[in-house]
Amino acid sequence: MAANPKVAPMSAKAFSASTIVLFLICLMYGITYIDRNNVSTVASIFERDLHLTNTQIGLVYSAFAYPYLIFQIIGGWVSDRFGARIGLTVCGVIWASATLLTGTVSSLAAVLFFRVMLCLSPKRGRRSPCRRGR
Repeated sequence: MAANPKVAPMSAKAFSASTIVLFLICLMYGITYIDRNNVSTVASIFERDLHLTNTQIGLVYSAFAYPYLIFQIIGGWVSDRFGARIGLTVCGVIWASATLLTGTVSSLAAVLFFRVMLCLSPKRGRRSPCRRGR
């Protein structure tokens, strides 16, 4: 008599939602780190393409630092007001769009705009749900 072994149903997911979110945030950290630090590496290329002066290049470098201060406060308020899930989702979409569109710039104003939008990455000023007791 052939025994028919029962196969346990796959009720457990390979990765939990928390693990996927953690992976995506870590990936965004890595991309933002590379982007932030490679601006100085490619400055000579986009300086020539956009016909920028050294002063304007310095402005591009600082366009990431000053809005960071402002978005710390705004990000904390957004997280408190709407919750971490909505805050991270909205900021992640803005960050991803700014990252993709940075390569399409054709003026100093566009470079500065997208550099400021990169300050909205989920790590910028957002409070972790763990810190809020959720």
